[in-house]
Amino acid sequence: MTSAAELYADVLRQHIEPRLRELGLVGSRGCFELRDAGVWRLLGIQRAAGNSAGRVRFTVNLLVVGKGVWEEVRGGVPGAPARPSPNSVHGKGVRPRRIGTLMPGGQDHWWEVTERTRPERLVRSVLSAVEGHGLPYLVSPAALLLAVVEDIAVRVRGQKGPADALRSVVALVDNGEVELAVDDLTRVVSYYRVPLLRAEYERLVLVAEWVGAGDSLVEAGIEGLVG
Repeated sequence: MTSAAELYADVLRQHIEPRLRELGLVGSRGCFELRDAGVWRLLGIQRAAGNSAGRVRFTVNLLVVGKGVWEEVRGGVPGAPARPSPNSVHGKGVRPRRIGTLMPGGQDHWWEVTERTRPERLVRSVLSAVEGHGLPYLVSPAALLLAVVEDIAVRVRGQKGPADALRSVVALVDNGEVELAVDDLTRVVSYYRVPLLRAEYERLVLVAEWVGAGDSLVEAGIEGLVG
């Protein structure tokens, strides 16, 4: 009988990885990217700790980060790779997102493989999640903007004014109004004098350029809040 570890490796090699390449991602060994001159858009397949021959658990991670941001981060980390790993946390500014948080229910999700797992069902489940939730996240400027908002929200937690205002920014993004969300976030940062990390500011500039909202950042002068 095929072990869980062998089944997992076979499904990955013969079905999941080839389909990822068909979708435009390049890579191998559980790390794939959508090539982009200015942004790392990465998908990683992460195995859980403590797996065995009879049981393998794994999930999919997604990472979207500007290449300028990553160069700044890796400059302070001796030995950091030229490309970040979607399966690792790289300080405050570079954190992957689990695909389960993008799926219905918004909960962390791990697939489990045992000797009884039906390969075709596993393949359908993983690729459905990737194509329905993972890939749209990687190609959307909204992903980068939400990452900025989430980082800021952590720092202003407990401060009613900016915390409430940031929720309105998230609502705009969720409604597909990314350009308006950039304008709104700029006003929130400026009005409440919210300090920005350099990595956050560079991400915000990148999104603003994508959606044609760069003028709002200049007019608000929020670069002066970058520390």
